[in-house]
Amino acid sequence: MTHLNILFFGMSDCEFTNECVDHLFQLGFDVRTILTKKRGEPFPSDALNWNGDLIISYKCYWKIPTSLLAKARLAAVNFHPSLPEYRGSGGYCWALYDEREHYGVTVHHMSSELDQGEIISVETFPIEQADNLHSLSEKTSIFSVSVVKNFFSDLVALDDNQIMTKLHPETSQGRWKGPVRKISEVNAMKLIDDSLSVSEIDKRIRAFHCLKYPMRKKIGSKVFNLGAIYEL
Repeated sequence: MTHLNILFFGMSDCEFTNECVDHLFQLGFDVRTILTKKRGEPFPSDALNWNGDLIISYKCYWKIPTSLLAKARLAAVNFHPSLPEYRGSGGYCWALYDEREHYGVTVHHMSSELDQGEIISVETFPIEQADNLHSLSEKTSIFSVSVVKNFFSDLVALDDNQIMTKLHPETSQGRWKGPVRKISEVNAMKLIDDSLSVSEIDKRIRAFHCLKYPMRKKIGSKVFNLGAIYEL
């Protein structure tokens, strides 16, 4: 059995992060977890002292410093909850807005630039017509756990050379496309006013609205957060 020392960046109070970390422990890996709660938190300086085999980023808001990425003996890998066409923030939203038929998880090497490292694999599942932002994000979280579990279960029986072969496929597994989206662009799409058509508002509600992060309505000089949205 391969014994790996892993630095795992995940999300605090997240059942999906916990399930992934528990699986790594069950496989016999030595795992140190660093958990984030929200955007804008300072990067934990004590993590910079780590040395080991693999750095994993899963549901992580931080951009991990290049100096720390370089300390991973084998690789630093991100499980990006989106397709290569949707880099940065709001992948779920843009995929729904573009009316894509599939969504997924892009497994890739981390580099100094966000969502630009070599792609290891792209795993996909179908988007249903009834899906919205809430359902797609939930489906992606469940799907991403299976991607993480399968990825590491495959590593257990491999030696270092075989792991490196898995981490660097001979044939291209996909190419990054499109701009690196910012959260400000997602928030801008949540703002609706009377200049938008009904069909455009419907598209935006499906793609950008959920109760936790609701659409906003501009009336005059005021902006209001919308709650539940119903068909009349």
